[in-house]
Amino acid sequence: MQNRIAEFALPESNRSGWQKQAEEIRFPDPADERAVSSFVEVSAGLAKTWLPTEMQAAIENLSKGGYSPALVIRNLPMEDLLPPVPADGFRPPSKEKAISEVVLLGIGAVYGVPFTYKQEKKGRMPAEVVPIAGHESAQSNASRHDLHPHSDNQFLRDDYLPEALFLYGLVSSEAQTIVYPAAEIVAALRPGVLDELQKPNFQIKSPASFNFGGYDIWTPPRPLLTLVGGTWYLGLSTQPATRSISAPAAEAYEEFQAALDGLSGHRFMVGAGVLLGISNLRVLHARTAFEGPRWLQRCYSRKSVTALREATGSGPYSYAFDARLLIR
Repeated sequence: MQNRIAEFALPESNRSGWQKQAEEIRFPDPADERAVSSFVEVSAGLAKTWLPTEMQAAIENLSKGGYSPALVIRNLPMEDLLPPVPADGFRPPSKEKAISEVVLLGIGAVYGVPFTYKQEKKGRMPAEVVPIAGHESAQSNASRHDLHPHSDNQFLRDDYLPEALFLYGLVSSEAQTIVYPAAEIVAALRPGVLDELQKPNFQIKSPASFNFGGYDIWTPPRPLLTLVGGTWYLGLSTQPATRSISAPAAEAYEEFQAALDGLSGHRFMVGAGVLLGISNLRVLHARTAFEGPRWLQRCYSRKSVTALREATGSGPYSYAFDARLLIR
């Protein structure tokens, strides 16, 4: 049951009512933290008004054992007219309406508290996920090549990283986002390999999407898989950004990758008006290569950002946190 990917379609009456109200809301100045906080609060109210109870429950429990670790919602409100896909990776000033942001941040707020990091996309929220010239082959959201299975920002400790992430489609492409639930990966592993992957013999590097002045940041040794209350949790970056620190760990990681390669995963095209929600703790996600235009927006969320505020000395309306102060 916990491996099943929940799929929904928003009823048309809900979509049209949500869209009509979202059209009246303007996107705030990203530098005005109080205005952004108010925008998120209003967006959350609309999401809770128009999302059926079953969908809200699936969102709220993404990271909880016994619930689907990912979900898809189709037929969400969407702008009728969009500007060209931004080539620089930032929200274009010519995007007059904020319907996609209202929907995405509202859903992120149903899960918990939407947030981001100052080192990624200059701390803008939501993040624009588009291909960027010069980064086509990078293992980051700016690439066009295959993006290897990973979970986001695992170089950070548990109380600083995203618990959930939400991707909302604006401009579609042939790219598929692939979801690999932890429980399905574990079922494909030999017991000895599984034991080794639970030992603190691995390190994770900060992702290419973060700018730390050219420095690579590696975590202290840690496990890749953890079993808590009968639910499997995992955390690893793409292949070049995860390394083993012992020979048995290296062998286990090689078998882990082979098992992962043998899984087809759950594949989704995140087209216009479609949202994919993922537990960043219970699944790995990947993406196939593509050509042509593609534009998604992404929102991170946690049940609480108190630890982030305390570690960075941030105020009550802050939503973008300095990852340099979160490195242990």
